Amino acid sequence: MSVRTVTEIGLLIRQARRQAGWTQSDLAECLQTTQSWVSEIENGKATAAVGMVLKALAALGLTLTITPAGRGITPPPASAAAAAVPLEMVLQRTRRSEP
Repeated sequence: MSVRTVTEIGLLIRQARRQAGWTQSDLAECLQTTQSWVSEIENGKATAAVGMVLKALAALGLTLTITPAGRGITPPPASAAAAAVPLEMVLQRTRRSEP
């Protein structure tokens, strides 16, 4: 699935949450945030912290893959993919930097 807007990310999170049988409150508890934050994300809030959005995607079993959209961005060589930073490491760093 290709996602190009924050609204589409929100719809994807909502769909995955519902398929998991979770309420917004369930997801909020898992993420250690509020139900209103989940609602805002699902409704396309553009100012959401990237770390929290990644945490929500991971909690729902979703992965984020970014591909160049043809704007002169060259993907890294295949060998660089093996050296990619795992999502969990990004989330741990995010958790440490949050108040």
